Parts: sequence; C-alpha cells; structure tokens
Amino acid sequence: MNQARLMYTRPLTFSIFLAVFIEIINLVLFSFLTGSSEQLVDKTLWTVGVGGIGMGAVLGVFLVFALVDQLEGKQAIIGTIFFSVLILGVVAKLAAIKMETINIAFNLSEWSLAYFLNGVITSAIGGAVLGWLLFTKTGNNLLTRFGF
Repeated sequence: MNQARLMYTRPLTFSIFLAVFIEIINLVLFSFLTGSSEQLVDKTLWTVGVGGIGMGAVLGVFLVFALVDQLEGKQAIIGTIFFSVLILGVVAKLAAIKMETINIAFNLSEWSLAYFLNGVITSAIGGAVLGWLLFTKTGNNLLTRFGF
C-alpha cells in the first residue's frame, strides 16, 4: 500500500483496535468484579461498540489531524498518550459513569473510581504502545513486517 496512505489509515485502524482491546478488558474485568452476567448485551454494545469502535475512531481522527506529519518519535508518542488518556481514559469513562443504563449494568456507583482509574491506566499504556507502533521507524517496520 502507498506509504502516504498508510500514514493516515494506520492511526485510525490501530486506534480502533486499541480501544476495542481496552474495552474488552473493561468488560471482562468489571463483569467479574460486579459478579454479574446480567445485561451482558447492553454491556457489550456499550463497551465494544460505543467505547471501542466509536471512541477508537475519535482517537484515530485526533491522531491524524494533530500528530501525523507534525511530530515523530518521543514527541509523537507523548502526544498519542495524551490523546489516548484524554479520549479513552477520561472522556469515555466519565461518560459511562454518568450514563444511567451503563452505570446500573456495571454497578459503577460502587466501582466508579476503579473504573475510571482502570480506564486512565490502560489507555496510557495502550497509547504508549500505539504511539511507538505508529510514530517510530521500529514500530512502522514491525507493522509492515506483519502485513499492516
């Protein structure tokens, strides 16, 4: 694929992958913590659909507009961590805590701090990995070697 096109499609694609992965972790972890498999469809639609695909796409667009062709290396990794924590960690988790249906499904009134901190920590780690893959030569070579 054309290198210029990859530069713009990779952030969107891998941001969605990252967000879906993080949200699957949240789904499993907080379904286990609350001891409830009730409302599993609601939980899955919210975490994987809205949280994973939706917020992942938002993160990808932010990365394309703010970082691609602007920054490289450590600066781009720091920018990716910032946007990942802001979008996937803070905005998505606060929105989930404030939405009544999801709050009830995950029992977030009891676990809201753990849910929020888990979101911030996993999005920071994921953002660091994502930034490394997207904005370093080593990460780009790894993606190319695996066919991405």
